[in-house]
Amino acid sequence: MQRSQRLDCANTPVLSLPRCAIRREVSSEKMADELELPHIPAGDHPLGKWVAIFTAIVATMGGVVGHEASHIANEAILYKNQAVLKKTDASNQWAYYQAVSTKSHLMELAKELTPAQSHSGYEEKLAKYAQQKDEIQQRANALDSLIG
Repeated sequence: MQRSQRLDCANTPVLSLPRCAIRREVSSEKMADELELPHIPAGDHPLGKWVAIFTAIVATMGGVVGHEASHIANEAILYKNQAVLKKTDASNQWAYYQAVSTKSHLMELAKELTPAQSHSGYEEKLAKYAQQKDEIQQRANALDSLIG
């Protein structure tokens, strides 16, 4: 892309000549290539060293804090997963309690519907189911108390 502005420098007053010399036809690529700035050495400036040391310290602290933050986030995820597992265990215990309770109710119904001569095994099974329900309920309540 070329940027050009032509001025007629021959008819320009003397005070405007520097302006006339600046405005000439120049391509932007050539301008970037031909632009040279003198290198000025930084020397032994103490502020530069302190800025570098401070930058290194801040970068190191940022790295340590970032590492600790990721470690804490991983622990939080682990604890959350453990809480979900405990909640699932409690839920499973309550489902098992309901299953034993249903078996107990079915056994009571069978006892009522059958003749009295065949009631010999029903009382033992009903006692076994009652004992199981108590044990399961205690485990489920213990797991629920761990959760919240």
